Amino acid sequence: MQRLIRGTNILCLHGKKKDKRFKIFDNFRKLNKGVLVSTDVMARGVDIPAVDWVVQFDVPVSASAFVHRCGRTARQGHQGSALVILMPNEEEYIDFLKFNQSVILDKFQEVLEPKKCLESLRKAQTMDRKIMDLANKAFVSFVRAYSKHECGVLLRVKDLNFGKLAMAYGLLRMPKMPELKGKVVADFSRADVDIKNISYKDKAAEKNRQSNIKAYLETGKWPAKQNEKKEPSEEVEEEEEDTPVNNNGKKRRKGLTDDEEFRRDALLMKKLKQGKITKAEFDRLFDGED
Repeated sequence: MQRLIRGTNILCLHGKKKDKRFKIFDNFRKLNKGVLVSTDVMARGVDIPAVDWVVQFDVPVSASAFVHRCGRTARQGHQGSALVILMPNEEEYIDFLKFNQSVILDKFQEVLEPKKCLESLRKAQTMDRKIMDLANKAFVSFVRAYSKHECGVLLRVKDLNFGKLAMAYGLLRMPKMPELKGKVVADFSRADVDIKNISYKDKAAEKNRQSNIKAYLETGKWPAKQNEKKEPSEEVEEEEEDTPVNNNGKKRRKGLTDDEEFRRDALLMKKLKQGKITKAEFDRLFDGED
């Protein structure tokens, strides 16, 4: 991102930066101009004055989380804008927000030039193999997280255009992963570069790679990676609800969590669009009436 947005301070904040979280947050508050890349640890409960834009790279796990993310801008009388990036297969989410949170989205006119962005992303990878590795890892992580999304009714992995998604990540070639096995990937153009010749800028990492290549040529087997110590997963504490009412004022159906109700409402909307239930039935069920 630093290569694409030059002359701007870019900070990063996520759950694994527990010890540095406040320092990063405080540094961002003091900036006159900057970008904070964050997970949902910043979606609620924080107040940063004069945030001009909130850009959501992917669809949040619940409709209320969408509203909380947007709520980081336009605070205390200030102007602000929020943007959510949706893929063609996610357009039903627009109607879902309208029904679930009474949020109406306007289409944003593109101002970026995709070809220039793609060229910049690919050029950065050819200059350092580490960046290529990170790009592949980001793509794989996104697809696997997508397959486990809370709103699986609307967001299905089988509907993803893997080729265009890989181009958006600027990949040099499609990675090998189980989710792509047996699939014909269209809309992807491999970069005209021999990735075997891309080296690491870090001398130690490149020396290790060359050593592995030598061992492979001698034995026909790639050296096994040393066992890495896994970091414990971070548990997110959920806030307790004082009343059985959702943020949009709709009565919560007894025994359902926010995520369960989110999936239920999405399924109702899908049935309405397919003509399986009437508008009157939808309104009755959506409001939580038996």
